[in-house]
Amino acid sequence: MEDGEDPSERCKGCRFEGVLRRYDDIFMAWYNNMIMLYELKKAGYPFEKNDLTFAEWRALRILEEYFERIQWQSPTQQR
Repeated sequence: MEDGEDPSERCKGCRFEGVLRRYDDIFMAWYNNMIMLYELKKAGYPFEKNDLTFAEWRALRILEEYFERIQWQSPTQQR
């Protein structure tokens, strides 16, 4: 997702459109930040142990586990 990109625009017509409407802008900004941190970590950015809060480290690990799992699922299992 590009900086400043509205997630609701990206998801118009997708199966998650209804889910996105349930969350406010503050949560979506936090979520988008977590996705950016996930992408940086995956690309090898050298995070130090105190760069993130405990909650951010936990959320980052949850995202990692989620993306690892869906990577190995067939397209029909992802629906």
